[in-house]
Amino acid sequence: MLRLAFPLSLLVVAASLAQVQIDERPKVLEPKTPSKEELKQQEANQLLRHAKTLYAVGVIRQRQDKLIEAATTLEKAAAIDPTSIEIQKALVPLYVAIGREANAISLCRGILDQDPHEVEIAFQFARLLKRDGRPAEAIVALQKGVVLKEAQARPERLLYMLSDLYELLDKKGEHAEAAKAQEAIIRTIEAKREQLLFGNGFSREDLQATQARAYERLGRARVQTKEFDKATAAFRSARDTLLKSEDADSRHQAIRISWNLSEIAVAQEKWAEALEALDAYLEYSPIEVEPYEKKIELLRKLGRERDVIPAIKRYSGRDEYHIGLQLVLARELGRDAASRKQAETLYLSLLETNIKPDIYRGLFRLYQTQDRMKKVLDLFDESLQKAEATGDDVKQDARDAAQERSRIMLSVLHAEPKLVADLLPEALAELRSEKTRTVKTWMFLAALAAHTKQLKEAETLYRQCLLTPSPEHEHKIYSGLLDLLHRQHKNKEIVALCRDAIDGRLAARNTNAVLFEANLAAALADLGKFEEALQHADKAIKLTSEFSKVLARCRRAEILARIEKYDEAVRECEETMKEFPQSERVRAVRYALSNTYSLKGDHAKSEEQLRLILETDPDAVLANNNLGYQMADRNVNLDEAERLIRRAMEVDRGTRRDTGGSDDNAAYLDSLGWVLFRKGKFDEAREWLVKAAALPDGADDPTVWDHLGDVYAKLNLPAKAKEAWQMSGKLYATSSRRKDEVRGKEVEKKLKTVE
Repeated sequence: MLRLAFPLSLLVVAASLAQVQIDERPKVLEPKTPSKEELKQQEANQLLRHAKTLYAVGVIRQRQDKLIEAATTLEKAAAIDPTSIEIQKALVPLYVAIGREANAISLCRGILDQDPHEVEIAFQFARLLKRDGRPAEAIVALQKGVVLKEAQARPERLLYMLSDLYELLDKKGEHAEAAKAQEAIIRTIEAKREQLLFGNGFSREDLQATQARAYERLGRARVQTKEFDKATAAFRSARDTLLKSEDADSRHQAIRISWNLSEIAVAQEKWAEALEALDAYLEYSPIEVEPYEKKIELLRKLGRERDVIPAIKRYSGRDEYHIGLQLVLARELGRDAASRKQAETLYLSLLETNIKPDIYRGLFRLYQTQDRMKKVLDLFDESLQKAEATGDDVKQDARDAAQERSRIMLSVLHAEPKLVADLLPEALAELRSEKTRTVKTWMFLAALAAHTKQLKEAETLYRQCLLTPSPEHEHKIYSGLLDLLHRQHKNKEIVALCRDAIDGRLAARNTNAVLFEANLAAALADLGKFEEALQHADKAIKLTSEFSKVLARCRRAEILARIEKYDEAVRECEETMKEFPQSERVRAVRYALSNTYSLKGDHAKSEEQLRLILETDPDAVLANNNLGYQMADRNVNLDEAERLIRRAMEVDRGTRRDTGGSDDNAAYLDSLGWVLFRKGKFDEAREWLVKAAALPDGADDPTVWDHLGDVYAKLNLPAKAKEAWQMSGKLYATSSRRKDEVRGKEVEKKLKTVE
């Protein structure tokens, strides 16, 4: 019976199938219409897939070192998926690599807002803030980062974070907190030694050296907090750690502990004890200059002035190639009139084989003390003459050395305004004598005088150069003098000089007439003679070379904008861009066009031109500053404005460092102060604006003083506000620009509020 069960079931199924009509066709399935929510979800999924694809492409581009392409691709991915931390994290190092630190800082801040546990981002964020000159913010970022569990799990990264934190705190003077950072480094090494040794790139010698350095820094911090017993214990731990090392150099470093113990004695004003410990350290001839300087200080505190020079002579005799120590000896010899001749001999001896700023600086200061600044002139002039010598009289290597000496001497004087101030009377006295100097000497002296704001003396020296201008220097002399006259708003003198040169009353055979026509146009415009200014601007355009024609036409557009012929100014710019489509020339026109729209009051179009510049070059300094300032002035988008201005300052500082410059650009400091004022950060704003006003190009800028007055008013310092506004009003009064006239009247109104 069981065997029949399966066949019977088949019969039942077959019978039921027999009842189905064979002519019935299966129904076609209608596609289901997705809901709006399903469509949105599908679109979102597609966008996410696209973002992931772009992310992958961006990473590949980065590995191929195509950094700009990688950043652009990842930015597109981030725009599609703004919540993806991975995409943003990939962008951070790219921004740093291509010099967009401000973007990297902003991105790090956003990532940490989303996920405060991103240790690597916290580390990069702090370093970027430190590099950007914002140590307080960097400290906060590191303090938050080092306590995270994720940081404790990554001791190799934690050590770097703690080290950075210590340096920032120590520089800020927060020595108790700095000590805690070093204690944390010591604990981390002791607790995570095995983890650090395996897989994290640390050797036993590395950890030993790091731990010894941490003990030493801890000791120094405890000296500052006057916890001398703890400091001594820390230094001894540093010594014991170094003595355990298998490396001979590390064991030798243990002698530094004598230097540290000397510091403890100094902190307790135990001068004899400090000197004893220091002498033990100096016996090993350290390469740093500081211990020798400390020896001099301690001898004087003990009333042993006579022992200073013999002691330094003994140390320098042991190491005649230690230039720093030789300079210390020369300086000390120069303190006493009886030994100044020895000091001069030593400086000159060092200069025979070393062309270094510190040597020239010491020698120049010695001559300054002796009222012998003529010797500085002689050295400078001699080098310039030798550098420009022709023929076989001077060998090429001697000419090269002379050029380097001239450059170094100029850099020393450029950084020492007091030296220049004492040098100029000697130079001016020579103008009335028969002393012959190379024209280049007077040129450089004129430039130094202008740099140190001794404008009257600078003008005298430039005009002296024009008496016998050499063909190769003539253009620079005229350019320097005209720039100086512009700085002093001496528009009538500019007009006279340019007309004399154009009409042949001055020797200007080797200077392109464009220089005079362009400066004449600018001066006439500042005098309010706009029609005549346009005539000379047109002449400059006709005379200029193809490459410079763009700038000449931009100047013409500027004059048109100043007399409110905005449509003509815009047309001039647009036609120039059509005629000269090359990117580097278009940029100059966009700046002129932006300024025209700004004067017209069309801020949207003005900002559009600046953003177009930044699309092709995110590091364009002027575009970053101008766009940020315009937004600050209108009190909109203040966070973006601050970011743009800080970027301008950062790039500008980098450029100045590369070219040997020192001062900041006052306009950029003013912009930052102004945006901080708009954000209600009045103390910070004051700090930047005071710096701007102290710079040569800021002291003559009425806008800087106007802004500074506004800040003082908000800080309830009416006397300082009045002083700043008075300076601003005085400077505005020297301008013929209609916009400055309006601003001058606004300043007058402000003054009435504090009288």
